[in-house]
Amino acid sequence: MPKLRDTSKPKRALRKIDLEPQLEAGEPTTAGLIDTLKTIELPHRRVALQLYAADQETTLVEYLHGRGIEPDCVAPYVYASAAEDRRVVELIEQLALGKVDAIAFTSKAQIQRLRKLARDRKLDAKLRKGLAATCVAAIGPVVSAELEAAGIRVDAMPEENYSMKPLVTALCDLLGAK
Repeated sequence: MPKLRDTSKPKRALRKIDLEPQLEAGEPTTAGLIDTLKTIELPHRRVALQLYAADQETTLVEYLHGRGIEPDCVAPYVYASAAEDRRVVELIEQLALGKVDAIAFTSKAQIQRLRKLARDRKLDAKLRKGLAATCVAAIGPVVSAELEAAGIRVDAMPEENYSMKPLVTALCDLLGAK
């Protein structure tokens, strides 16, 4: 059975409540999780599923439904409300003016929200211009893939441990090299 790395965030979180993980996806992606789930029996008909946004990961939810499983979805990583749109617009403006040296993304939801707001406010060109002139960091391969799919260059990413400290280290290394 695959084991979680000692340094993974989920494993540390489980250990804090005296639990040990039993299984890890081969790849830290939806496809990787589905491939891993295909290798095991799922005797329960209900599972908890943590999403990065309430409307994301329909592929995983559909897969579970196809296996007769009802997922209880939670989205603890829902970001700023519509009331915070003004601050996101200000960020886009600052990026476009070249006043931001670096920006770090830690989830697909952050990228999707930023891009959606830019589209809704007709700030796409400013966002593209700003990100092209800014050092962009991604916490890991899933976030990096989301950025690259949007045509956004990724300048820094941790090599193997996809958590905050390695992200900050990778970004500091990049900025120190400039």
